Amino acid sequence: MINSPAKVKLNRLKRTMLEGSPKYHYDVAAIVAGAVAFFDIPTQFPEARKYTPLDSCLIINNDAVNISVTFNGAAGFLAIVPAGVIRRISKEEVGAINSVTITNLDALAAVTVNLIDLEIWKAAEDADSVARRSL
Repeated sequence: MINSPAKVKLNRLKRTMLEGSPKYHYDVAAIVAGAVAFFDIPTQFPEARKYTPLDSCLIINNDAVNISVTFNGAAGFLAIVPAGVIRRISKEEVGAINSVTITNLDALAAVTVNLIDLEIWKAAEDADSVARRSL
């Protein structure tokens, strides 16, 4: 017989596999020209720990500056996001997301507060990901 905490954990795992996790929203603060902003997932979103690793991201750049977003440190996945562009990063590209570094690529203008948004989540399992895990 499965005890209650273990049953809750198994139910959450099943639901996460079928539906994914909630989306965790991050509004980018002001970043001066050429500077960076950094956050790690467990610190920024403590409630996401039960769904880790998060593996998908949507970047919405409504600002007039170009940015780069690096996932998982300097050797991780790098995405360039020009001004006015929405970019989706899939789990196939990035794998697990543990930390995010946002760099303002403009030499003169600063990132405007709340004009760049990130949504990070764990994607639901699809037929391809289930097949990959069974190999």
